[in-house]
Amino acid sequence: MIVFGEWNMNSHGKILFENYDKVRADLWQGKSETELHKYEKHMGEIYKRYYKKYFSSYKNLKILEIGCSTGGMLQALYKDGFRYLTGIDMCKSNVQIAKKRNRNIRYIVGDGIEFLKSSSEKYDIIYSRAVLEHMDKEDVMEAVREMKKHCSDRGGVLIDVPNMDWIWASHERYMDFTHECGFTEESLIEILKPHFKNIQISYEDTSYNTNIKKRIARYVLWRLYHDGGIGISCERMWAQDIVAFASDSCLKIR
Repeated sequence: MIVFGEWNMNSHGKILFENYDKVRADLWQGKSETELHKYEKHMGEIYKRYYKKYFSSYKNLKILEIGCSTGGMLQALYKDGFRYLTGIDMCKSNVQIAKKRNRNIRYIVGDGIEFLKSSSEKYDIIYSRAVLEHMDKEDVMEAVREMKKHCSDRGGVLIDVPNMDWIWASHERYMDFTHECGFTEESLIEILKPHFKNIQISYEDTSYNTNIKKRIARYVLWRLYHDGGIGISCERMWAQDIVAFASDSCLKIR
């Protein structure tokens, strides 16, 4: 989901940006109700397994998702009792689908950074998934600054990006021509630390239901890498995504 700025547009960037809505529409148009439900269920599982620990049991949090796609994560939050929800995405067709699926959630078609710049609203959690990797480094830093400005006193940001320590990270990095940068735990902390006092990192492995044979194979392969001098943990090696929660208060919104 490309939602921030217009990059430092070169010729190929401009072409992709101008056609992005059509590209995204092709991915979702014609999807059956079953397929959309399956996607929402998947996002709900990710929320419960990886994100829910960062959310309070109080349901009055004001939450913004940047790059909301068809609203799968906001649907999960709504089902969990949260009501002050806003999603923004540049893809008009994504937002149209999201609105049809839940009209009680506020959805906006637009550019995330421009929306924040023009808004005075504060949020308890600003969330983005699969967004920052589509931006160049200057835009990443600007995006984090804007997120920080729009956090409430008790607020924080929840950022999910592809993990460049993942064993198949090179495929993730280059599978999408709009990917501009990649992150490890260290570089993700590096961009957040100037703005937030507390940062917590976790790893998201969406293949967590792997059977025992695959788990053993994973461990053996990790040992080969580790003994060969690649000193990362097994968790880092097999997690597709890194999740960061950053705030100036506690590491869980209360």
